[in-house]
Amino acid sequence: MLGGDPQARGAPDWRAFARLGRGNYPSLLAGTLATLLRSALLIAATLAIARLMTPDGARQSWMLAAVAAACTIASGIAAYAARAVTVGAVKRVNARLRIALVEATLALPSGAVERIGAARLRHILAQDSERLDCMANALLGVILPAIVTAVAILAALIWIAPLVGLSAALLCGLLVLLRRGSARKMRRLVDEAQEAIERLDSGMALLLHRHGLARSSASEDFERAERSRQIEETARWTGTIARRMARLSEVEGARTALAILALILLLAHAPADLLAIDRLAPLLFLLVLLRGAVQQAQSAVRDVDGGRPALVRVQQLLEHGAPTASASGVAPRDWIVEARGIAFGHGDDALLRGVDLALAAGEVTVVSGANGTGKTTFLAILLGLITPRSGAVLVDGVDLREIDGTTYRRGIGHVAQSAVLFPGTIADNIAYGDPAMARAIVRRAAEATGVAGFADALPGGLDFRLGDGGAPLSGGQRQRIALARALARRPRLLILDEPGNHLDADAVQGLVAALRALADAPAVLIVSHDPVIIAAADHHYRLADGILLAPDRPATISSAA
Repeated sequence: MLGGDPQARGAPDWRAFARLGRGNYPSLLAGTLATLLRSALLIAATLAIARLMTPDGARQSWMLAAVAAACTIASGIAAYAARAVTVGAVKRVNARLRIALVEATLALPSGAVERIGAARLRHILAQDSERLDCMANALLGVILPAIVTAVAILAALIWIAPLVGLSAALLCGLLVLLRRGSARKMRRLVDEAQEAIERLDSGMALLLHRHGLARSSASEDFERAERSRQIEETARWTGTIARRMARLSEVEGARTALAILALILLLAHAPADLLAIDRLAPLLFLLVLLRGAVQQAQSAVRDVDGGRPALVRVQQLLEHGAPTASASGVAPRDWIVEARGIAFGHGDDALLRGVDLALAAGEVTVVSGANGTGKTTFLAILLGLITPRSGAVLVDGVDLREIDGTTYRRGIGHVAQSAVLFPGTIADNIAYGDPAMARAIVRRAAEATGVAGFADALPGGLDFRLGDGGAPLSGGQRQRIALARALARRPRLLILDEPGNHLDADAVQGLVAALRALADAPAVLIVSHDPVIIAAADHHYRLADGILLAPDRPATISSAA
């Protein structure tokens, strides 16, 4: 799996990439036909050269030379057309692949991004998909045309000189076998180097994440040593690959040259009639073309080798994040949300053992509990992000698994413990997910949560641009923006996870009052230990031993829905 094998070793399934090419087959066929036309034109040029070398052809030398030149130029135009058509098809397929990867990433189960690693996912989404683009271009735009051209040239060689043509075919096969053996060794090195590069990428991300800590604790030497070690490791692996690639390139060039030399030696001992100029000239012309096709294919194979591990990783992400179809499309109507007998986990490790809870519109319910008791897990179950082992979440009396998941989650405003803000304006962050949201709605949400109070003092007001993570705002200000985002959606259910962590008592009281004052006030579920929030709630339950308990009641009593 993605989280367990960083190098995703294994055999790629080429069919997965081929399926994305559906709809582009006519373009690929057109490219292949253009390549065949190129090969035919090269054969025509060869025939013109052969004719030129005969006594009769000498009298038509200018015309035959013009025909050979025209065929050669036309073959170049056909090759360009084939490449252009193929590149266009490959780019469309790669765009489709990247969209599929985005959809798969969005469909990853709760917590999967943390388990797999954000750096690894970024690498797959950007660099691996680009490697597949290069691989497909090399495979379809270079290797396939080179193979078609080589086959046509070998056929012409066999027609002109069967012994030479068959020998050339055998030598080409031998070169392919030798290349495969070298490629296997190179792929292992590439895997190791890729792992080192990923470690360096993660290390650099960690350096930026810990920058403030390193400065405040005078730990620059520690960070410098750690990153230097990773840089040296990466340089060692990439240097090894660079040397091996250079050696492989020279070895392949030498092998091709030796193969051509073997064919020349064969010609040197050929019958006299084969050495006649009218047969020798086209033979040499075809051998030059064959050498070019072989070298093109050898060069492009490196891009294919580099794309193979990327294809495996991409396949794993597509399989790991395969979107699940929404059950029946039933949309919530009255938004009566209940949890009945929710259990999660097994045996002694079970976090939830039978949680019951009813949420009513206009009421504020608070759940408290010690760390690690399953509060965040319970919220994820209510959101439909994870499935309980037993029990069910009911919406209007219907099992959540039969409710349209997208419609359900769009009707929920959820604010996590850590506000998720992104580079952009404050207004952009509030209107996230709905770029067409009316400015008046954004403004009302900002005023209801106190965002307008500090935003209006900033240059540009709600159009003030934030940096990564909401910089330079304070934690409380970021939390207010996240709350404004949730309210701007006009939720029917509002879920807040520890909103008091970044807000003072006055801000908490103002928040609860603002929630109660909303028109069509939603049901509000708050996870909090804040006594101010608990005191202002309509209902308060404590999560302990996997069940919800009403305070000051025996531990055997569950708060029935």
